[in-house]
Amino acid sequence: MITFIISCEEVEKKYEYSTEDNINRLKMDIIKDFELSCDYIDLNITIERAIRVMGKFNMEPGILPRSMDMYPFNRYGIDGKTITAEFIEVKDYKHLMLKLPKIKKIKSDNSKKSDNKIFNLNSEEDFPSL
Repeated sequence: MITFIISCEEVEKKYEYSTEDNINRLKMDIIKDFELSCDYIDLNITIERAIRVMGKFNMEPGILPRSMDMYPFNRYGIDGKTITAEFIEVKDYKHLMLKLPKIKKIKSDNSKKSDNKIFNLNSEEDFPSL
């Protein structure tokens, strides 16, 4: 579980999420719980030190880039940590939550014959000199 402590002026709220949730869900919960009139917010991370894990995204102090909203928390390496943050209301921003495309596997048709060409390594025709 990941714990976020979000503060605004004198009000502080605690949010707990699994590693499968993402920043966008946290932002939507903040908008709902704080009864904000805007459709989007930026998160200002206020931790003392950056959290760096090899092969994962860094969680650094400062405003979290909007492009990171869609990635699940398991991509950050913050499992079991408590993250403190504040939010900044954003007016006139239309948030587009894009889903990553799923790659379809192409089925190979074994009924087709493959052309197995035989090359002569000593042939000037198959391998002309440079």
